[in-house]
Amino acid sequence: MVIAPFAWLPDWLGNTYIEWFERLAVKNNENAVLDSWQDISVMGMYRRIFVNPYVSNLPFLIAGLFLFALPYFRFDMFSNKKFQLLMLASVLIFTVIFSSGSESPTYIIAFVGVAIWFVLQNRPYSIFVIVLFVFAILFTTLSPSDLMPRFLREEFIRPYALKALPCLLIWLRIVYEMMTLKKEQHLT
Repeated sequence: MVIAPFAWLPDWLGNTYIEWFERLAVKNNENAVLDSWQDISVMGMYRRIFVNPYVSNLPFLIAGLFLFALPYFRFDMFSNKKFQLLMLASVLIFTVIFSSGSESPTYIIAFVGVAIWFVLQNRPYSIFVIVLFVFAILFTTLSPSDLMPRFLREEFIRPYALKALPCLLIWLRIVYEMMTLKKEQHLT
């Protein structure tokens, strides 16, 4: 029997979505442990820093979705190419940093968003932009490699899911830039 919200769907399709949702809930619980190679996300970072695997994703997702949705109300900016590319960068980063299923290789998606953001910055680059970008290269891209000192990689970055931190900071910056971008500002 299909539950009420899916009553308009054929039974098999409604049941498929219900089973998919149930499986996602189980997978999320499997990922939300403190020693997992997954859950390299904003929520996972919080859970690991505060040593509490029972922290719910919901407050993070609500705050993230609110910030993510804000720029979408700037209808007048939809034709602006810089705004469009910032939106693309935001989507690429958001999908990774707010997913409890994120693991190290997943960050190639987020880093494309970081690269788009960096290329869109006004030149000469500000010190702040350079520091954020270098921070992202070091913690997000190089952290799983031998170029990162083993002590930092195994004692800080991996145990606390700090790979997500630079992407979170850049994503917040992207949201800020999208909210403050003027209609007359275009790609330079």
